Amino acid sequence: MSFNRPVPDTTREDIANMQLSNNFLSTLLESQADCGQHTFKDLLQDASLMSPAIKCENDKTSREQIDIMTKDILDKTLNAWNKGYELKITIPNNAPLTYTSSPDCSKKRVISPARYPVPDDIVLELKICH
Repeated sequence: MSFNRPVPDTTREDIANMQLSNNFLSTLLESQADCGQHTFKDLLQDASLMSPAIKCENDKTSREQIDIMTKDILDKTLNAWNKGYELKITIPNNAPLTYTSSPDCSKKRVISPARYPVPDDIVLELKICH
């Protein structure tokens, strides 16, 4: 006679993590960028140009401001909530920006990533793991 241990149902947690991913990315895109009247999405689109035009008050380029802003928001949200994640921002004409939690998601269960395509072939992809 053998007994099978019940497999935990992670459906609720998976749904919550998908909602968290989608909400995080949509909020990030519309956030004010501490760069004039520009949003995060404006900075992404500017960074994708061959000759970016936006220069922020702190003398940072749009790509530099994207990096500063992303790290700050991750620290105040997913890191503060102890959520495991992998965030990848792909901007044409630039190396991808990749942010991972510590510890990373490599040995954890990961739901399908939320993908947000933005005009100009920019893609944001966020995986939440548990």
